[in-house]
Amino acid sequence: MTSRSWLAPAIALALLAGAPRPAAGVKVLAFGDSITYGIGDEEGLGYPKRLKKMLGKGSSVFNQGEPAEDTGLGLTRLRSVLGEDGDVVLLMEGTNDVTLIAEGSLSVETTLANIDAMISRVRDADKEPVLSSIIPRAPEARRDRTNEITSFLAGDLRELAIERNVRFADIYDIFDPVLVPTFFDEYYHQNPDDPIGHPNGAGYDRIASVFADLLNEVDSAPPVVGNFEPGPLPNTVPTGIKFEVPVYDFKSGSGLDLAETKLLLNGAVIATGAESEGDAKKVNLVHQDKKAIGCRVVLRVLAQDSAVPPNSLDRTIGIYDVTGRTVTPGDVNFDCRVDGADLVSFALRFGIDSSDPRYLLTWDFNRDGMIDETDLATLSSNFGKSSL
Repeated sequence: MTSRSWLAPAIALALLAGAPRPAAGVKVLAFGDSITYGIGDEEGLGYPKRLKKMLGKGSSVFNQGEPAEDTGLGLTRLRSVLGEDGDVVLLMEGTNDVTLIAEGSLSVETTLANIDAMISRVRDADKEPVLSSIIPRAPEARRDRTNEITSFLAGDLRELAIERNVRFADIYDIFDPVLVPTFFDEYYHQNPDDPIGHPNGAGYDRIASVFADLLNEVDSAPPVVGNFEPGPLPNTVPTGIKFEVPVYDFKSGSGLDLAETKLLLNGAVIATGAESEGDAKKVNLVHQDKKAIGCRVVLRVLAQDSAVPPNSLDRTIGIYDVTGRTVTPGDVNFDCRVDGADLVSFALRFGIDSSDPRYLLTWDFNRDGMIDETDLATLSSNFGKSSL
C-alpha cells in the first residue's frame, strides 16, 4: 500500500460520519388519535406504516392511534402503551381537544398540561418523547374551521418543546392553509361529513416524511413563527404598538442563523436575531417605537437556519391598518404620502400580473390581477397627496 492509498477510504469514512444516517433498528411507538390511526387513508396505512418504509433496516413503527381520543383520555391510555417495546414515542395529540375548546368545555391550558404530563411519563419509562403539532382543520370542519384555535395550539406546542427540550415535528406548518391554500384539495380526504378533516394517502406521506427526516437526522424543515403579538387579529393597531415575534428552529446542531433572522415593517428591517435575546433554537424579535409607524403595517419575517444549504422562511404574518389613519391609493410603502418612493416601487412591478411571484395586491390598486396603466393613473392622480 502506498503512502497515499489510505486517503480515499479515510475521506469516505469522514464524509459518512458527518452525513445523516438512517434510523436503523429504532423502535417507534406512534401515539395519538385518529390522525395517527390513519382515518382517511384510502390505502389504510396511515402515517405509521408509511414511516416504517422510510426508516432504516430493522426499524419498527407500532400504530398506537385511538380515534376520537382527547389528551385527557390519551394521558390515561399512555401508561399501557409505555409497557410496549420501543425507543421513541411520537406524541401527536390534541385534534379532538380543539373541538372541546371551541365548545367551551376545555381550556388550552388543560390540553398543554396533559401533553406536558405525557412527556414526563414517556421519559419516566426510559423512552424518548418526540412532540408533534396537529394538522389544520378542513374548511368543512364543524368547529374551528378557520384554524384560529388549532394554529394557536401549534404555537403553544412549539414553546412547550423548547421548555421541555424535546425534539419537535412541526406537522401543522407543512399543511398550513395560509402558506399553500391548495393543500386541502391535494392532501385531505374529501369527505364533507368529516367533522375534523383527515389526510388522504398523500397527506399521510407528508406526515411520515417529517417524522422520517427527524428520526434520520435530516434537516429539511425551515424556521417557523410562533404565537406573536399583536397576532393576526385585530386588523387595526395603534401607533406605538409593541411587536414581539418568536421564531423557532428545532434541528439540533444547526438551528437559526441569527444574523439572517429578521423582522420587517413595510419592507424595512426593525429587528434581527443578532440583536435580540435568544439562542439557536428560538429567538424573540421585538420592536416598539413611539414614532409614527405609517398608515398601514405589513409585518414580515425573514429567517434561515444554519444547515447546508440553509432552509429559509419568508412570510408576511400580519397586515394592519393604523388607528385614525387611511391609506391613499398609490401610497405603496404606507408612509402616509404618495411620492417618488412609491413611484419607483410601482415602476419595478409595472406590467406583471398575479401569476408572477413578484405580484402583490399592494401595487394593484383596482385588484384586477394586473399592475398596469389603470393603476399608474391612480397613483399619478394622487401624487403628492398625504394620507394623514
